[in-house]
Parts: sequence; structure tokens; C-alpha cells
Amino acid sequence: QKEEAFIHEIQMKAVSEKAVTPSVSSKTKATNVVTGPLTVGKKEAVIVLYKEPTMKYIFYVQLTTSMSQFKLLISKLDSIPNSLPVRSPALGDLCVAEFEHAWNRAQVTCLSPLTVKYIDFGNSETTTEDKLFTISTELKDIPPIAIKIKLADETPNKFLEMEAGEQLTIEPIEQVEDYWVVKVDGAHYPTNGARPDPVTPTHAAAQVTSPSAQNAKPSFPKLLPGDTFTEVYIVHRDPDYVSVTTLSRMAELKQLTKTLQEAAATAVPLITPQLQSKCLAKWSKTNSWFRGRVVGLEPLKVNFVDNGNTEICTLENLRQLPAHVIGGTPLAVRIDSKNEVHKNIMQKDIFSVKPLYKDSERNVWVVDVTPIKEETLPEEISAVNELSQIPVSVETPRPTVPSQSAAECHPPTLAQPSTENRQTVSTMVNQNCTENQQNIDIFPSFLPRNQFSTVQITYQNPEEKTGNVYFVGATTLIDALVDMNTHFRQSTAKDLQISTPQLGDIGLCQFEELWYRVRVTSVTPTLTVYFMDYGNTDPITAEGLRMCPESHKDIPELVKKIQLVTGTSEKYFNLPLESYLSIKPVSALADGTILVQVEGESYDVSIPVVSEPPVVPRVLTSPPPQPAPVPDTPSAQLQPQYTAQLLKQGWTAVFVPDRLDYITNVLLGSLVTEHLPETVSLMGAYHLETVMDVEPFDSSYKPKLGDVVGCQDRQEWVRGRLQEGEKVELVDQARVANLSNYKRLPAQFITIPYLAATFSLLNMDMDVLNSLIEKTEIKMIVSAVTQTEEGLSAIVTLQGEYPVEGVIRSWQYKPLACPDPLALGDLVTICNVISSNTIMVVPADNAVSHHTIQLECRKTGGLEKPPKVGDYVACEFSNEKMYCRTLVVEVDVNKDQYEVYKIDYGTTNIVNLNSLRPLTNIIRNLPCRARRVQLIGVNKINKMEMTAESQAYLNLLAEKTLKVAKIEFSSKGDGVALIVADSDESVNEKLAELIKPKILPDLNGKLTLGSIPVGKVLMHQEQTVIITQTEPLYVQLLDQAQRYYNESHKDIQIHCGDDQSLYNPCQSELCFAKFGDDWYRSLCVQESVSGVSTQMLVDFGNIFSAPTTDLRQMLPEFLNFPALGLACKIKGLPSELSPEQKEKLKSLLAVDTTVKVTFESEEADYYNVNIPAVITSLLS
Repeated sequence: QKEEAFIHEIQMKAVSEKAVTPSVSSKTKATNVVTGPLTVGKKEAVIVLYKEPTMKYIFYVQLTTSMSQFKLLISKLDSIPNSLPVRSPALGDLCVAEFEHAWNRAQVTCLSPLTVKYIDFGNSETTTEDKLFTISTELKDIPPIAIKIKLADETPNKFLEMEAGEQLTIEPIEQVEDYWVVKVDGAHYPTNGARPDPVTPTHAAAQVTSPSAQNAKPSFPKLLPGDTFTEVYIVHRDPDYVSVTTLSRMAELKQLTKTLQEAAATAVPLITPQLQSKCLAKWSKTNSWFRGRVVGLEPLKVNFVDNGNTEICTLENLRQLPAHVIGGTPLAVRIDSKNEVHKNIMQKDIFSVKPLYKDSERNVWVVDVTPIKEETLPEEISAVNELSQIPVSVETPRPTVPSQSAAECHPPTLAQPSTENRQTVSTMVNQNCTENQQNIDIFPSFLPRNQFSTVQITYQNPEEKTGNVYFVGATTLIDALVDMNTHFRQSTAKDLQISTPQLGDIGLCQFEELWYRVRVTSVTPTLTVYFMDYGNTDPITAEGLRMCPESHKDIPELVKKIQLVTGTSEKYFNLPLESYLSIKPVSALADGTILVQVEGESYDVSIPVVSEPPVVPRVLTSPPPQPAPVPDTPSAQLQPQYTAQLLKQGWTAVFVPDRLDYITNVLLGSLVTEHLPETVSLMGAYHLETVMDVEPFDSSYKPKLGDVVGCQDRQEWVRGRLQEGEKVELVDQARVANLSNYKRLPAQFITIPYLAATFSLLNMDMDVLNSLIEKTEIKMIVSAVTQTEEGLSAIVTLQGEYPVEGVIRSWQYKPLACPDPLALGDLVTICNVISSNTIMVVPADNAVSHHTIQLECRKTGGLEKPPKVGDYVACEFSNEKMYCRTLVVEVDVNKDQYEVYKIDYGTTNIVNLNSLRPLTNIIRNLPCRARRVQLIGVNKINKMEMTAESQAYLNLLAEKTLKVAKIEFSSKGDGVALIVADSDESVNEKLAELIKPKILPDLNGKLTLGSIPVGKVLMHQEQTVIITQTEPLYVQLLDQAQRYYNESHKDIQIHCGDDQSLYNPCQSELCFAKFGDDWYRSLCVQESVSGVSTQMLVDFGNIFSAPTTDLRQMLPEFLNFPALGLACKIKGLPSELSPEQKEKLKSLLAVDTTVKVTFESEEADYYNVNIPAVITSLLS
């Protein structure tokens, strides 16, 4: 998503139709030539910044790896101080100029007229001297972002049509003057080994011919030469025109359609479409992908360039058009005729046309039309002609999964934008069915043996917990279903009800206005049918089951149930419906399920792919053939699994915590077990570190998305799986990092199971969790292994200090749960304050994702069922007039209350069910924005106990943009130092000073209880306390006690040990008193009599007599935190206790033990607390 924002910023910032081409005189040549960081032969991914309009092959591009450098440059330019105007600019001068309300670096390329070139974008414009300003040395020394390239000769013409924002991979061939000659990766070049010498770029010859009666000749479309008739086929009908393609291009159209479906699976979403943007667009009726061009923004409209129709589209149905399908002539032309006879001919689907002229106002070619005799058609064209009898209209909706609710329909069109030959059902049938029965294969026709085929997922049974079982059909399935439905509508059989259905009967059932073939699978107690051409099984009414035409009963089912074989990567599990897969069948199970391998995956030949003997799934009239042997697969290593999924009952393991997720109360870290020795060797003795340090960098190594590589994180080598952008999923640390330096992972580390795991306590005891995060390792034993919706869960019992139970699960990267990692220089804003040194921050540039979330959430309806804890949902906050992505953290269905955490803002709210919406895939893939960070050097003080000055300062900061100046990593959250972006003021230093309370002495200049900050206690909430005094009862809050011993107790001992001056305090004055062997803060209850005074320890409640020799004067720096000792009375405790009960109470509330209490109310000098367990035990 960051990359999307950058591309949009590039397009809007400097690439403009208003860019003026520099003069071609010799003066335009820059004095400083910079050709950019390219290397001959090294492929680089780039983004097009600008296309030189007068030079055919010249483009300016930016390396995708320079995004962070570009962002830093923009931030520096946006924050430059007032510069001085440039006086008498000279050729080659670098300066700063304003372009479209933003500062940019520019170089003077011509003096008359004064022309500058924006060196970070490539475009030029004429300007005036008063608009140029001096540039700082820091900005001058940064190399230009834009790199000038010339596409090599013989580069296909489609690449000459690239526009700003499009991406491609280039291979530099040679550096010539101020540009690089490059090849485009994936483009076809002559293979004779000879490469023409590079041609110096020159201005394209603009030949202008004066019009005359003799030479006037229209420029005809590329598909339709103007001097001859061309045979065409209609791909779209409109009331005012028809769109056609040529019969000679039908094969190309078919191949393009297949290529686009495959490309869509990995294409990047198009977040910010612009007018005329080329894109990959999904048509709402078929959910198939086609090339398109944006022709409207409000509403969003797309013209399908290879089909001719224009549709209203949604943002989630747009993708960036991959480089290898960008260029090329659109395969559809809009035509019309003024002749009524011609219009009648055009009612057929195939005819011949010759263009006459273009009606520019309607953007339609007026043509001459002549019919084609069917007997003159070639065989393949005759097959197409048969399809012309299939009516295509708005009344033929797209087939949908019958068990699902209908998706929102977009405004209809008059034709389906299908770019394939529409096939009849007969082409979907296994051809062997018409031959000898002994030749029937166990695999369907769209899954031929021993080769990979692309299929489309139609259905996944929600009861299948493994995630690797699907129903799939051919990529032409939609065409076949439309063909079938047309026949069923015209058939009278559908009007007849099957009165007494029997098991196995084949009939028809209507869903969403479409007719489907079904097979009866159950009659009692509920009539249930299997949708033979989609895969789902559902109950229907007796009235809904109709007769199926005899001609269609014997046609084999158009979908097949498949299961991915063992060893297939988890990225292919639980794919969304309508996804495409390239698979190869290897065997079949007893129930007919086909076991398949996925193209591109590596499988271990030692692992059997067949768990049951393959059988023929249909009853045959002749003996079934013998099962074919499983084809050999290449020898490869097994795809790693997560350690948590490999644990077995009785195993011991060690969990190494990395950090605590304070929202879900889950520890994240690494899991190793001696039962898998390779996991221990990976983590121990810096084994991976040692090997990777000596592993050389391979400049030719270009890993793909999903590959596991070696990468350096926090000065250590770790294993990481590549995600979008420069994000890397650290598969052994349960984290995501921004990394760009990779090494090829040695073979011995590839098959080791992933160690990343999560650990949560069954009783959710936060005190125990906070203690566990401090440990370097947690030992546990597996007591049970269970299957859940999230995969395998191991119930574990902790060994040693905490004999409690918890749950171990595999950790896998989910964008919703992982904000992008912070980096130095990032701009953030504060969205929530947790304590004085713990805040939630979000990126400052939130406009794009916020806008996307608002648009996407408005398209969805309510939830079908209440969410459960851990679900991610959208939530409407009507009072704020906005939608937010949220995580459900608590559910009370009876009260219709759902506590949700806003993952992009870091706050929680309680809402009801009608405020919740499902998340669309687009916003589900945006990373959460709120990140919890610790402020380095700032003491922790509870939010309620912070000074008014520090709270006011944080409120002020919430309106400012802050910059990350320093990062330190810890298990309790990333530590950061922040500065105010527009002033460089240190936030940490300012806040550390403001949180110190002002220590005010009394009128006599003495420090008293009034000088100590007033502590605040959370009421009506169970908390853990330490008993410091039983009678009367005094307690300390556990977190405050820990802070006291970690931060202040040692300093008090040092001070009192060094200060040998005796002190005689007045009554009510604070001092230090020695109790036992240690010194504590104390209040003088009674002044000294005969050298002995009465003291009360304000942090513990003890009252005792102390000699003057054991007293020291109090200093203000030790009064920064409130008195910790809280006087309490137990609610429900009898006023009179027997001696036995008093002794029992002392044992129940022994000093230095911890107990759970709830503070019910506050009186003048004590708190009423509720401790039900103590009362029950005392009175039992």
C-alpha cells in the first residue's frame, strides 16, 4: 500500500500534461550528467515516472528499491526553511522550484527561454527567475531519483505506450551519454545473437501533410484495414453500436483471457485510479478479469478495451495491469452502419466489414457490411458460428454459488465481456465418454493426466477444517453454465416437478434466476441435493426440484472435488472462491476426490500422495481400468511446517518469548523442542549466524514473493518469507520487518520447521503474563493436541515456577494484526496514550487507506451471525460519521454488547451488533496502522497519576506530526525517541521533565504528606495487591510495588548510607526511617521524646518507634511517586472475630503474599475492598 501511495504521489506531483518539452538547442544539455545506480546485466524493478513525448524510446524511471530514499527526500523538501531567490541562473545550476504546490529539485537546462528540468521526475517546464530558489548542500548532494533510459531497438511496440505509474523490470545493456540502453524483462527480442548498435535518441520526425483532395486518407483502426473487407465476430452489443474483433484474432483473444486470469492472482490492487489509467478489471457478471481503462471517477467507470463495453466498477475489482499485458492493440472496435440492410446483417454474430470513416462524436467507426456464407467458413470458425445462436442479454445473470447470498449487482450491460470462444457444453464433456467405456479415465477432461492445468475454485465446504479441499472447474466453466442455462430456460422439462424423488435422481433447481443441475443425496428427513456443476450440497423444497432434460443428464459434472497433496505450501490453503490454480492430478481417493499437486511447488517423493486406493468414481458397464501408477515427481525437499503444528502429546518444548501483544494478551516468540533436534540447532550457538556470515552475496539472486530467504534483522541473521513491498515475515520470530538485503538460504536450513508461535494462558492471568515476558525461556510439556478453526493447538503445562496451563499455536502473518515496522525518519501522530511512557502511534500519511476503508465499508451489509472473540470486523461509529476496522475482544450476545479494539487508532469501544460489518478483501489486506511504542528515557506513570502539565502537553502533541529519531527494540514494545517534525523539539526530554510532580513544602518549608502526589486507584476492577500489614490491613498495588523496588528503593539505600547527618523531624513531617536493615520513606507521627520518635512507613503502613540515629532528612527528588501503602477494610468482614478467626485471617492475608481484591469505595482515610475468597474461607 505504501508503494501504491508513492506511485500516486509520483503521478500527481510532477508528471503532468502541462510539462513543457525543453528546447532542442545545444544549450539544453545539462552540465552535470547523472545516469543513476544501474549495472550492466543486473535486472532492476522500476516504476515509470515520465515518458519523453518527443523521443519515441525515452522514459524516466525510478528504482522500486529507492522508495524510502524518495520518501526521505520529499520530507526534506517539504520542511526546507525559506530559501533565497536565485540571481542570474546559469546553465546546469541546481535549485529548488515549486511545481503544483510542492517543492522539487530542478536543474537549469536553458536560459532563453528559462527552462528547468525536475531531476527527480524527468519532465521540464519554462519558468521565470523569481520562481527559483537556492538549494541546501544536503539536498544538492542527494543523487537524482529519476533515471533516464532508452528501450533497446526491437523492443515490442506495446512497451512504447507505457504511462506514468506502470511497473516493469529492465536489464541495462549499455550506458550512452546521459541515458541507459535497456531491455524489458519478459519482452521478446531477436534470438540471432546480434544486437544493433545503440542509437542516440533523436526527436521523432513529425511529418505533417497538408490536406488535399488527392492525398486525404483516413487513419483506419489497426484491426480493420481500410481497403478490404475483414471477417469479424461480435463480442458486445449496445443499442447504438456493436463491438467486434476479427476472426483472425480469436485465438489471440482466447490466450489473452487465460493469461489475464492467471495474472490477476498476483496483481497488485489499484488503490488510486486516475482518468485514462490502464488497469485489470473484474466484470461483475462473470467475475473474470479483462484489460480496461478508467473513463470515469464518480461513479468509477471502466471501459473493457478488448470487448467494447463500459461498466460501473468498484475499487476492489481493479488491479494494476502487469507489464507483460500492458501494450498491444485493443482487440475490439466499435462499429455501426447507416444502412438498414447492413444493420440486419449485423444481427448475426459473424460477418465482414470495411471501415468507411470515423464518427468522432460517438467514437464509432461507420462501416460497410457484407454477410459470410457459412459453408465457406473454416471448421474452427464454424464452431464459433454455432455460438452466435446463444442469446447474450442482461437477463442472463452470472452463475453464483447456490448456497450463498447474492452479491450486489452492478448496473447491467447488454453483453458478457468474454474474450474467449464461448464453448458449448459438448466441449466441456470428457471426450472419452463418447468412445469405448474402457478408455474412461479417472480424471475429468479439464484435468488431463501428467500435465498442469489452470482451474477455477467454485466452492469450499466450510466444514472441511484442513483448508486444502476445493471444488474446481475449467476456466470456461461460466460459459458452459450460461450455455446450459439458456437451454434449460427454453426447455419445458423445468416446468415439471419431480413428484417422488429418489436417491441419485438428477433434476434442476433454480437459484438467483439461474437453473442448475442437481443430484438428490437425501430424501428424509430433509430433501437435500448436490449442485453437480458447482460443488455445494444444500436442502431444498420439494416444489423446487424440477425435471432435467434427458439430453443433459448424462453430461459429466463440470466441477470436481480436489485435495492438495501433503507438502503443498499453506499459502494455497483456504483460498477465496473464484481464485485460479494451476494443478496436476496424481491419484484419486475412494470417494472420487482427486489428489493434485500445485505448479511451482516442490514435493518429497518419499511421502505417499495416495492415502486410499484410487477408484473410478462412476459406475461403468464394463470393468473399471486398473489404477494408473502415480507419476514420478522431481526430488525435492519437504515444504517446512510450523513447529507448533508438529508437537505431540508428552513432548517437552521451550518457548522463547519475543514480545507481548497487550490487545489479545498473547505472547509471541519462538518454539523449539529436542524432539525436533534441527529446531534446537537452528536457534542454538549462533548456528545460522555463523553460516550466513560466510555465505557470499549473489547479485543475480532475485527471490519471489513467498520465498524464504536469509535476512539480517537487528544485527542477526534470521529466516524470512517475502511479503509485499520490502516487508519480510520472520518465520522464527513471529514478527514482520522492513528489510531489503537478502541471501540465498543454504539447503540445510530450508526444511527446518518454522519456529514462530504464540502462547496464551488459559486463565488469562495478566500478572503471570507480565512475569513470563521477562523470562529468556519458558519450559513446558504438551498435555494434549486439539484441532481448532485456526489449526492445531497444543495444550501445555508450564514447568517450574508457574504450574499453569496455556495454549501454543502457530503464528502466521496477517496484515490486520501486524502494523508496518517503524523506521528512522518515519512521520507519525499520537492516537492514544496508555501511560506516561507508552503511547499508540499511527503513520501521519493516512489519507489513502482511510479513504479506502470508508468506501469499502459502505458497500457491505450487516453480519450474518454474531462475531466471536478474535474476529476482525468493520464497525460504524455514527457519532463520528466514520467506519473503523476493529478486533473483537469481548462478546456478550445476551446484552448485545461487543467490545472492539480499533486497530487503526488504538482505542476500544463497546458497540451493538447492528454497527458491525464484514471486511472486504481489499481492506483486510491493508496492515493495521496503530503501533504501541515505549518512549525512551521517560518513567512510567499511570495515565491518571500524570501531572496536569504532562497531560496537557500530550494533548497538544496529538495535533502535531512527530518524527522517529531513534529506535530501541525490547520485549515490551519498540522504544522510540520522537521529535516534533516542524521544530525538532525532543518529545521524550520535554515529557520526562513535565511528568515530575512539583514538590511543594508547607508554610514552614517542611515536606509533608501534602507534598506527595495523590495516588489514584481503579475502582470496581479486580487487581492484584501485595499484603504489607495484616492488622490494620495495608496493601500495595503490585505494579506500583514492582516499580518502587526497580526504580527507587536502591537509590534510597545509597542516599541514606552516604548521608550520616542525623535528623530530628517535626510532627507530620516526612523523613527517611530505618526499619530492619533498610531505609524507607516515613511520616513522623509523634515528635522525638528522649531521642525516640514514632514513625509510620508511608509505603507499607507499619508504625514503630525509631531513635534519632535511624532518621534522615527527606529530599524532594524522592517524592515523585505517591504513597504506596493503602489502608483497607474488608467488605463483609464481621465486626467481632473470634481468636481462631483472627489467626485464620492472618494466615489468609499473610504479609508479602499477593491476593486479588476489588476496590469498592473510598472513605476519608481508607478503602473498602471486596475479597470474596477470604470471607468465604474465613466463615466456612
